[in-house]
Amino acid sequence: MLFGMLFSCCIYFSQDRTVDSLFSLLKKDKDDTSKVNHLNRLCIEYTNSNSFDSALIFAKQAIVLGNKLNYPIGIARANGYMGDVYEYSGDYPKAIDHYNKALKIAEDIKNKSEIAKQIFNIGIAYADQSDYKTALDYYLRSLKLDEETGDKKGISTRLNAIGNVYADLSNFPKALDYYFKALKLNEENGNKKNVGAVLGNIGIIYFDQADYPKALDYYSRALKIKEELNDKPGICQTVGNIGSVYYYKADYETTLNYYFRALKIAEEIGDRRETGRIIANIGSVYTDQKNYSKALEFLVKAQKIAEEAGDKRSEANILNNIGNIHLIEGKYKNAFDFFYHGLALSDSIGALNNVKVFYQNLTRLYETSTMQLPDSVGGKLLSMEKMRLRALYFHKRYMETNDSIFSVENEKELLRKEMNFEFEKKEVATKAEQIKNEELAKAESKKQKIIIISVVCCLLLVIGFAAFILRALRITRKQKILIEKQKKLVDEKQKEILDSIYYARRIQRALITNEKYISKTLKRLIG
Repeated sequence: MLFGMLFSCCIYFSQDRTVDSLFSLLKKDKDDTSKVNHLNRLCIEYTNSNSFDSALIFAKQAIVLGNKLNYPIGIARANGYMGDVYEYSGDYPKAIDHYNKALKIAEDIKNKSEIAKQIFNIGIAYADQSDYKTALDYYLRSLKLDEETGDKKGISTRLNAIGNVYADLSNFPKALDYYFKALKLNEENGNKKNVGAVLGNIGIIYFDQADYPKALDYYSRALKIKEELNDKPGICQTVGNIGSVYYYKADYETTLNYYFRALKIAEEIGDRRETGRIIANIGSVYTDQKNYSKALEFLVKAQKIAEEAGDKRSEANILNNIGNIHLIEGKYKNAFDFFYHGLALSDSIGALNNVKVFYQNLTRLYETSTMQLPDSVGGKLLSMEKMRLRALYFHKRYMETNDSIFSVENEKELLRKEMNFEFEKKEVATKAEQIKNEELAKAESKKQKIIIISVVCCLLLVIGFAAFILRALRITRKQKILIEKQKKLVDEKQKEILDSIYYARRIQRALITNEKYISKTLKRLIG
């Protein structure tokens, strides 16, 4: 079944060199770790192209083979990639389950890099569910591990993600603080792709603050880098963001130029979700220009794409825009259908802001409609008097929802303050620890300097003493030589004196007659 699918997928992705290359490698692979790695890479490629079913098949194959080969890191990564698939498709419980499986394996084999990665993935899943407190906790744990291992790329990624949390909480100063930290680190590491991504995020913050000149500056810098890297998804997103700046500046001609450029790229790379969103944005431009027929053409097309891609939030927004055009044109029944459809969709995903907007629009519809409308989809037509009562009902629901949103915003504000307080405490503790470490390092450095100075002084003393001894030895040697010379001279003088004495004695002996000879001579003369 796997190889049958490989063959069909090879045909379908014949223009994708990366996928084709992986399929070629997979056909040649034996049942070894290389095959597990190639299956995992195919999972990534299919996830990126939103082919989630195919991506899951490759990840499962990698897990089966990894278990057979006892290749834990391959199994961990496959579980992580499966978590990505469920994350992108919005099934967060399954995503977290697979991330935790990957985390446990990484912890068992003590692979800190993989541990940090999977902890970070879990944080992303919680952030996507707006559980920012839990997300931040996981991000900080991941950041700490990356700092321990010195993984600068990982550190910059975690800093950027923390910035995203504060951006979602509308704490723009804090978000910018982390984005700029991430930007500096990425620039130092020469990671141009991440530099482009962070520049884009900074642009979004300035856009949200309506600082359009700064937003355009950072978007333009991001676009330049992404074009250098030929990062088409990044180019598409950034071009669309630039278009949105001009949209809010009411420069519709420039806006459409950027949106159509982004649309072309999105269609080239086959990103259906981005394609649908851009088409919807184009429809909004035509709506503002009161070109309703053109606007509906694009919005209906965008709604179909969003529905096919399962992008419910985007679809609800599009349905609202279509309903508003019908309401403006006096097509009340059409407006009713789109508003009700959008309300049901928004309610199903818990999008309170969208629900509020639909209640408000339904209130307007029942108040202004000149024709009878049903109370619900498939319901009986209401009298004009009851339609006014229905308008009051929706207005009441609108107020309740608004109060609920206000309560949620209050909770977010409290969470924001709590997170700031807790995080500032952690920052203070971290700085205190850093100061302590710096002081210890200074003390250690001072100690080392003292030791080095002491050793140098000892060496100088030893050298001085050695020089003194050497000088003394030289003097002693010279004195010894001098003494030996003097002794030799004395010996020679002594010898000369003794020789003189011996010579004088010989002469004396030669001159003095021998007593025996004298005695003998006297006896002879007398006798």
